[in-house]
Amino acid sequence: MMEGNDVFLLFSYVASAVVLVALFVTSLWTKKKDEATLRKLEAQIRDLTDKQGKK
Repeated sequence: MMEGNDVFLLFSYVASAVVLVALFVTSLWTKKKDEATLRKLEAQIRDLTDKQGKK
């Protein structure tokens, strides 16, 4: 049977793993969102450049 200290250590390890997974998922989501924003801004710059070239 596990003692109180063992339960605390196990809970700490599980909590740490959950935090690391959450940080990893958040990092991936943010990177994907940033790449989408970058593509949008690049398209806007291209449009503005094309409009200036046609003047």
